[in-house]
Amino acid sequence: MKKRQDPEPLPDLSSVAAIRSAFERRRPMSKPAGSDGFPEEPTPEEYAKLEAFARFVRGAIPLVLGTETADAPRALSTWSVEQRTFLEELTKVPEEAHLDVHSLSATLSKLGAIDVGPNGDDRYLRRYVGLAEPSGLEHEVDGRPLWLTLRLCLMGRLARSEWLRSVAALDGPARIDLARRATDDAYQLMRRWPRPLDLTPEIEREDATQLYDLLLPALEMISTAERRAAIAKEEAAERPNESLLLLLSLGQANQGEPVTARPESLISALTLFTNTTIGVRFARSLPADGRRALISAIELVPNNLVGWEYLELLEPQDRQRTVIGALAGFKRAARPGVVARVSRLIQTFDDAGRAELRTLVAKGGPNAKAIDAALNGQS
Repeated sequence: MKKRQDPEPLPDLSSVAAIRSAFERRRPMSKPAGSDGFPEEPTPEEYAKLEAFARFVRGAIPLVLGTETADAPRALSTWSVEQRTFLEELTKVPEEAHLDVHSLSATLSKLGAIDVGPNGDDRYLRRYVGLAEPSGLEHEVDGRPLWLTLRLCLMGRLARSEWLRSVAALDGPARIDLARRATDDAYQLMRRWPRPLDLTPEIEREDATQLYDLLLPALEMISTAERRAAIAKEEAAERPNESLLLLLSLGQANQGEPVTARPESLISALTLFTNTTIGVRFARSLPADGRRALISAIELVPNNLVGWEYLELLEPQDRQRTVIGALAGFKRAARPGVVARVSRLIQTFDDAGRAELRTLVAKGGPNAKAIDAALNGQS
């Protein structure tokens, strides 16, 4: 039986120079991507080095960063220079070099830091340690970065007025950039802290809405021209930030300005499931004709609720036409959540609409039984 080797003892980690040296000697190198775009599988020798590095990190974290569970994320300035150096060196390690990056991220989050991000992603730990281009989120007011002020407000630890006071000195472009990065999940601001293990769509929508409700008043003070320019910029981007686009469009509607985003941009933003609550608010702010045109253009499908939430904002006749048209085109049975929503909508139909549905039931189809049950008041 092969004797198990004792783990390598931890090196000196008592100074900045020692920490950098320890990582330099142990840091695994990133492997080039294979033909499928993913790094090649490590050889047995390379895997042994990855295991050794993982053991080093697991042993070093409690020694350098401590073991005390944080009750909220921590500002980088609250760590010692040695601890900041350790986090910075950790950030320089390619994501694929961590054998269990999720466990590592959970440990860092528990201590008050930020999750490790994918290679090249400057939203998470890389931004946290200062290796990304600075933004408004890092701007400090009373010694606290704005991202942390926003997080503490989301947690209910600071009042909304404190957030608005903190951003009061920012100009329009800085406010827009801050909102863009926050809605792109920088510092994981799109999710509650600590992040739950069971992250349901309902939780994600609730968390996003809470963030949007804090960003909206911060965006109220930007000018008409700044709103219009920012919307145009997002629409021209390779990967538009649809949440920001929707927030800016809602700002236009609330200020009585023309909504300048293209209909296809707005439809895409409205159908992002985390945007539904704020999307309903936006649709309700539009004139009836604009609301009808936008909601009627959303493709309704039988397998999820995207778009269905907006139908209650339509006038009864428009709602009936939209629901009947969708049901007539379905080639598969609707999922239970959609059936429940359809059933509720059918209860609002007039006699003519119900007659059309009975004709649809008579033709058969994958949803005939569900439609018939709704017509007969069965849940």
